[in-house]
Amino acid sequence: MIVDEGEGDGERQFARYEGALRSAGDCTPIPALVPIGGRFDVEAVSEATGCSCAVG
Repeated sequence: MIVDEGEGDGERQFARYEGALRSAGDCTPIPALVPIGGRFDVEAVSEATGCSCAVG
């Protein structure tokens, strides 16, 4: 899981991180996009086995 508190371009940022994560090892990145002002749904990442956070 990557948390990026960016400028509302989560889909583009996820695509960037997804490629980097897949090239680093055997993994399946899972997007959990939250609109600005929205709430994070922990169920959206309930299958995740690792976490990576980026604050930008």
